[in-house]
Amino acid sequence: MDFVRKQSNAKERQLFDSIWSYSSIEHDGLGRYRDPLNPYGDFQTMIKITCILKPGGLLFLSVPLNSHDFIQFNLHRLYGPIRLPLLYRHFHVVEVLGSGMAKNHGDFTSQPFVVLQNKIGCKNG
Repeated sequence: MDFVRKQSNAKERQLFDSIWSYSSIEHDGLGRYRDPLNPYGDFQTMIKITCILKPGGLLFLSVPLNSHDFIQFNLHRLYGPIRLPLLYRHFHVVEVLGSGMAKNHGDFTSQPFVVLQNKIGCKNG
């Protein structure tokens, strides 16, 4: 409960040196887990992460990568050349840990950890 209280009070906001996310952001906003439908839910989550990650802090992010963008409603998104740069837009790519992109829509097994560095911090405080 202390964490929630500190996060709601901007003067005491706790910032983290690193955040790890494996196979979760690609589901945000698709309603599969009773979250509200929001086509930008994944992008909004990334903005929220910039607010709890120190400027220069590291995000270890793993989402399904593909040579084509694809949404399998209401299961998940596959990130390709259009949506992936938008997902990373507030971060510098530091390193990719694992294999590259999958080559077809049905293959979402290519899910390396990408080390991203927060380049903006929170815009609201």
